[in-house]
Amino acid sequence: MLYTVDVGSKNINKILGTLDGKYKGDDDAPSSRVYIRYADVLLWKAEALLKTGKLQAAIGIINRVRQRARNSMAADGTQPPAGTLPDRDVNESNASVVSNWLIHERRVEFGFESHRFRDLKRWGIAEEVLGARGFQSVHYLYPIPQREIDKSGGSIVQNDGY
Repeated sequence: MLYTVDVGSKNINKILGTLDGKYKGDDDAPSSRVYIRYADVLLWKAEALLKTGKLQAAIGIINRVRQRARNSMAADGTQPPAGTLPDRDVNESNASVVSNWLIHERRVEFGFESHRFRDLKRWGIAEEVLGARGFQSVHYLYPIPQREIDKSGGSIVQNDGY
């Protein structure tokens, strides 16, 4: 299973390295990197459907991702208990509720994969969620490299706050 460490393996240090730092793992090798997962593509589609008002189709995709998670083995090799991750109601007609379901699904599906910050920025809720951690509205945009501004002859101006 992708992203699941076989804790019984004696060779796990080859992947993760040792806690004392004596051996560096090789989990960052180019062949070990996953750039896009299928669940990511599905949830992008669900987000697009949600934005275009096709709530039932979006919910169907969210349920598809939940079904895959529900039917996967747990890290200890056991099957999750019945009733874990029930399907969302396909008859939900409140776009705000479905949006919250999508936000939650991306958070749990991609936990520890470094997607959340960009998701929060894309949805325009980063300031609300991360404000206590110092996120400000200026952080929605990145600074434009000075060399690009210089090359543009003044037609590109720096984003506010930088």
